Amino acid sequence: MTSGALSLLIWLDSNMMWLALKFRGNDLASVDAPGQALSQAA
Repeated sequence: MTSGALSLLIWLDSNMMWLALKFRGNDLASVDAPGQALSQAA
């Protein structure tokens, strides 16, 4: 796998995780950085 493909997968994965958290009804600040959602989930 190229590093480009790997980073794309990681990017997609983190976005899916953020969307899942968002739509699960966790009202993290609406558009407040996916990074915050990820750090809370970690």
